[in-house]
Amino acid sequence: MEQALGRPVVAGDATMYRAGAECDFSAGEGQIAISVQHLTEDLTLPAEIVNLTAALPGSRVREITVSGVQAFLLDLGDAGAQLHVIRGRRDYLMISVLGLGCSEKVVAAAEALAKKALSRM
Repeated sequence: MEQALGRPVVAGDATMYRAGAECDFSAGEGQIAISVQHLTEDLTLPAEIVNLTAALPGSRVREITVSGVQAFLLDLGDAGAQLHVIRGRRDYLMISVLGLGCSEKVVAAAEALAKKALSRM
């Protein structure tokens, strides 16, 4: 994580549950969250995008290429970004990088973290 972000990171809370896990980290003023879920029903990308943009007004969606999976970036402007990755139809990975710069500055770190997480799933 520190290599991807280029700064020291402090691990926070980790929560394990039946269908996944969530881990939170901090880096100075920034917050990083990683969530992995195995859903019980198929996920449709267009519906997920509609739900997220409705929940976060002003956010913008950009398609991102991550090998072998469906992915999109939720651009949160100066606040940062969330990278959403769907492998198959039920494995869902979300990397949120907030408070460390605009989405353009954090997207490479989010992609690197997603690739590492996918290799461990």
